[in-house]
Amino acid sequence: MSILVCVSGMPYAAATVRMGDLVARLRNSPVMLFTMIRSEGERPLAETMLHEVETSLSAPVVDKVVRLGSPATGILQESSIGEHDMIVVGAHVEAGFWDQFARSIPHRISRRADASVLIVHEKAAALQRVLICTGDGRRGGRSVIKAGARLAKAASAEVGLLYVTDPVPAMYAGLADMDETLPELLQSNTPLAKHLRWGSRYLVKKGVTGRLKLRQGVVADEILLEASEGHYDLVVIGARLEDSIINSLLIGSVTPHVVDRAPCSVLVVRTEL
Repeated sequence: MSILVCVSGMPYAAATVRMGDLVARLRNSPVMLFTMIRSEGERPLAETMLHEVETSLSAPVVDKVVRLGSPATGILQESSIGEHDMIVVGAHVEAGFWDQFARSIPHRISRRADASVLIVHEKAAALQRVLICTGDGRRGGRSVIKAGARLAKAASAEVGLLYVTDPVPAMYAGLADMDETLPELLQSNTPLAKHLRWGSRYLVKKGVTGRLKLRQGVVADEILLEASEGHYDLVVIGARLEDSIINSLLIGSVTPHVVDRAPCSVLVVRTEL
């Protein structure tokens, strides 16, 4: 399986290319370079650009593809027909006039792609601190921890494993007292406690340095605050992070909100990487 690195134009896509190359090397994966053009007249310039990008990469490049059409549609079509388990796209992909009135292109790709999607922030430089966001484990979620741990291990990065509790105490995974500390929570027998204990043990087993973090409030907002305050380089989150009714009413779906507003790169895990 290869990594699909989407190049929207240089030097604008420089951070995307660097991060795609870094992740490919960490995962020992080949790269396919991909770009979209709006007219056939742009093809020679696009092909030259992809050739120059290829010469700058350390990871092996299996193919370079130029397609005609809109960015989101083209990337989604390629992800559906190609053998890619990750798509790497910039946080600010060049868009057409009408795209500015719709949801962001990375947002649309992360919602509809079959593969996991890495949305690269313009300031991306390295992977030193990784924030893994998890739900309570009742509907899966282990694949997100595994994917984040694998990247963190390969990059020798420090990990924060984050769970955000609901802003309404009664919604808190069966715990009656929201004043419980993290150590007390971990000693309980709730599904959440069991899941967090598994996550912590998994990080240790994989030799990843990490710290378990618990925040209370609106899930998307707390993830963004933790990412900013903790100076993380990457947020790892599920395609559909487990949410609650109250959070859905307050903020809508968590993952798209994080994708559009994160202060750093975001990996949306849809498959087990």
